[in-house]
Parts: sequence; structure tokens; C-alpha cells
Amino acid sequence: MLREPNYGVVMITGYEEAVEVFHDSARFSSCLSVTGPFPGFPVPLEGDDVTGLIEEHRGELPFNDQLPTLDPPVHTAHRGLLMVHSRSTVDALLRLLPDVTELPGCPESPRPEFASHLEAFVAAVAGFVGP
Repeated sequence: MLREPNYGVVMITGYEEAVEVFHDSARFSSCLSVTGPFPGFPVPLEGDDVTGLIEEHRGELPFNDQLPTLDPPVHTAHRGLLMVHSRSTVDALLRLLPDVTELPGCPESPRPEFASHLEAFVAAVAGFVGP
């Protein structure tokens, strides 16, 4: 970890550290995960624990109602609502609707030809985002 001098934010540079931060919502918030430090925070963040300030001013932050910026337990509850569209739920709904063969917008089972195209797909994405 290192503190970036222009905005004073802490940058996580290692995989293990990133995973640790990702799983530690008691010490790290996602409230600025979409915008980073650029919009600033509505009030100065002072002290070792700014949890109260974050919750008090969260509604003033850009994208404050979007899933990536929410912290547990609100994030967990919202994510659970999105999981309703999991494959098992889709399959259960299809069993209840005998004349329906698909539910638009819901995940499909992997098609048999998927595996043969996976390597080419990954290479194309890597070529697009790589150096």
C-alpha cells in the first residue's frame, strides 16, 4: 500500500492486499468506488474512524444508490435481490410455465459450443485491454 500524494488516497498495489481490503468492510468503504477521489467528500474526513461521517453524507456522493458504492449490510441485501435471476431460479420458473422455453433477460445455460470458443474470446479480450 502507498498513499498517493496528489489526492491523499491509499493505493492498493498487491493482489493479496486487494483481496484483504475487499473483504474488510469494517475498515474500508466502497462509497467512492465508482468515482475515486475526484468529486471529493462533502466534509473533511478526520480521525481514525469515519464510518459515521460516511453514513451521514453518503446521500451527497455521486452514484450513492448504485450497488458498487454500497457497503454491507445494504450491499448484501441489494445483491441478494439481484441473485433472483440465478440459473436455478430461471429453471424453477420455467418448470412452472410449461409452455415457455425461455425468459428474456435471464441467464442461459452454457451452450455446448461455448468451451471451444472460450480461448479465442479470452485472447480477444486480453488483446483489447492489454498493453
